[in-house]
Amino acid sequence: MSLTDFHRSHVVVFGAVGATEERAATADAIDGAAGHATRIRLRIDCDGIGEQYPDVVRRVQAAYDRIGSVDSRHDEYCANEPTNAARSVLRDLLTIETWHLAVCVQHVRLERDGDTFVLYNADHRQFDVDGDAVPAAVESIESALEGTAAGILPAGTCCEWECDGTTYELSPPSFCVETACFDLAALRGVDADAETRTIRLEWDDSRPSNRVLSGLVGLLERLGPSRPTELRFDSRESFREARAGFEAVIAAVT
Repeated sequence: MSLTDFHRSHVVVFGAVGATEERAATADAIDGAAGHATRIRLRIDCDGIGEQYPDVVRRVQAAYDRIGSVDSRHDEYCANEPTNAARSVLRDLLTIETWHLAVCVQHVRLERDGDTFVLYNADHRQFDVDGDAVPAAVESIESALEGTAAGILPAGTCCEWECDGTTYELSPPSFCVETACFDLAALRGVDADAETRTIRLEWDDSRPSNRVLSGLVGLLERLGPSRPTELRFDSRESFREARAGFEAVIAAVT
């Protein structure tokens, strides 16, 4: 199955969690979904990972079959009828604490009967699920994320509306205003007023503790559009749809 044929019905969204907690929760969720898989595929740079994690690479090569090279750096590995060893090393791979995870693990795919139903890209923190193909995977991921500021939401456009000539689109994991899109992971509060058809949004404005990263984030914020904090609606229907959508997001990420 080509990745272009992958149908994304759900997406996992994280809220205010630290990097270590997010990695662990992601590993738990993927391991839970792997219980429904008949095949696990990894696209990874073993040479890059092996610089610091040679034991992980040895275990990957023992539990997975190398299918071939994808490009000059990445190889494709596959485990049919995934064993405990294959799932165990996958978890260790997904909880790597250095840059090697984002740079060297291009993606993880879970398949059932030839169809991909989970696709995870560590670099972009993109965690997509085809819950139509394997509904039980959605339940397993929900269970794994319980107690974490994260949740699994329907993918695609939740609601879309226009007000005062501006187009808005709530499409997890993003909220877009015209061509500017904002990560819903930073959403912290939603206050809806039905009488005035107004929704007020509260966003996390904290910055990385690293001074260089903090400065870079600040520069990008000054150059780019500001996150919207007040939304108005021309119709009650669009207000109700947006309120339900934002409330579902806040329930997932807080």
